[in-house]
Amino acid sequence: MTKTQWAKVAPLPVALRIGWGTALLVAPSTVLRLFGGADEGVAPRRIMRVLGARHVVQAAAERAGGGQAREIWILVDLLHAGSSVGFGLADRRWRRAAWTDAAVALGFVVLGATNR
Repeated sequence: MTKTQWAKVAPLPVALRIGWGTALLVAPSTVLRLFGGADEGVAPRRIMRVLGARHVVQAAAERAGGGQAREIWILVDLLHAGSSVGFGLADRRWRRAAWTDAAVALGFVVLGATNR
């Protein structure tokens, strides 16, 4: 991949990230259930909404900054995946949800690294 190609916005990952972030913002309880997590009050839903907002901001930043922003956000997604794996190891009740979230984050890493 040439430097010019990397500098362009990758439309597929940006579109998917906006959709995913919106789903987390609008329907956090549904996503929690689908991931196998418990909807235990307000805190888990707030966390999902914060993650949703991060994805929307991340998509906007990549749209504005192109490939340079994508390089930074790939690292953020890797850190997110690692923290989700750690959380799953630390709290058995949330393991499935945390590891599913880690898989989604790694999917965004792959999308960000391979799409231009």
